[in-house]
This record gives sequence, structure tokens and C-alpha cells, in this order.
Amino acid sequence: MLKLKIITVALLMVFVLSAQTFSSEPGTSAEASDKTEAALLRIKNASAPITTLTGNFIQKKEVEILKDMPDSKGKFFYKKPDCLRWEIIEPVKMGFIVNGEQGKKWRKKPERYKKFNVEREPVIGVIAGQVFAWARGDFDKLREGYEINLLDDAPIKVELTPLSKMEKKYISSIVLTFSSADNYVEELKINEAKGGATQVTFLNMVTNDSLGDIF
Repeated sequence: MLKLKIITVALLMVFVLSAQTFSSEPGTSAEASDKTEAALLRIKNASAPITTLTGNFIQKKEVEILKDMPDSKGKFFYKKPDCLRWEIIEPVKMGFIVNGEQGKKWRKKPERYKKFNVEREPVIGVIAGQVFAWARGDFDKLREGYEINLLDDAPIKVELTPLSKMEKKYISSIVLTFSSADNYVEELKINEAKGGATQVTFLNMVTNDSLGDIF
């Protein structure tokens, strides 16, 4: 049961990490809309030079019935345009790699992976596709998925509300805090529809580093 909860939260976190794009809330003032668009443009311009992105993360589950659940720790690697490696290191080792249309997934030992075609793994395909869209600043595919409340612009901090009825069953809102350079997210908080939250803090982020043959 613990492994299932960790895996579920990890996949949810990856999905949300990739949803870091916004649409203006209908009915907001012109000034608020202008501020939102300005923040979006800052992020798009700041992320444009990035060809690779790596980092570690710590994931905390905030819910009463799981208050003793251990933190999850992991790392990820992105290479433009469509390579992603995502790993949970503690407390359960697991991960996947997407390289174009092909992928690998594993539990415990990366060398004992199973190959798959992304088209035949819709969950991983959606996760990877949205991560790629965020990392490339390709917002057109995702702007219709969320309403936005710009909480702060120094650094940029936004609250996203999903439009999809299916996503609303699981997520009430997402709060994202960007780096001072606007080029990646330093912290995100997923407020769940049934109460509780998942907070993910990203550490040791490095851009445009050589990743070698890890995909």
C-alpha cells in the first residue's frame, strides 16, 4: 500500500510539474490580464535558452492519515526537445525514460528495464508531453487547461485551477513558485480536491549541463 501511494503521488507530481502554463481568467480586469501575460512572457523568454535541465526534488505529503509517510526523494533530467528521465530514489526506487516515441521503465534496478512505445503508455505519454511543452516554453497546447491567479511577480508565484472535470476530481488548485531568474519552478504545492496537499521542493537545479548517455 505504501508503494502504491508513493507511486501515485510521484506520477501526480510529474503531471503537475509539466502544467506550468496558464490561461487568463475570464472576467478579470485588463490590468490583471496584462500582468498575467507579462509573467508568462518572462517565463517563456527565460526558458528559451535552456537545452538541458537537471535537479533533485523532495516531496512531502501533507494529509492527516498519512502524516507518518516518509518524504520521497528523487532526481530528473531533461534534454531538449523530447528526452526525459525521471527517478524516485527514496524510499522506493523506480523511474522511466522517454526518448522521442520510445521509452523504458523500471522498478528497483534501472538496468532491468522494460521497453515501451509512448503511444501504448498513455499516462507516461501525457506526462512526458506536458513536461516537454513546459520546458520548451510551448504554451499553446496547455493554455486552455487552467485558469490563473497571479499571486506575486517578484518572484513569479501563481495559482492554477484546472478546467477539466476529471482533473478537478483530484486537484483543486496548484501553486507554483518560480526561480528569481524565471526559468524554472523552485516549489510547487498540489492542493487535492479531497483535502491534503503534496509539496515538492526542487534543489540543485542546473541548466545546460552535459548529460551524457543517460537516455
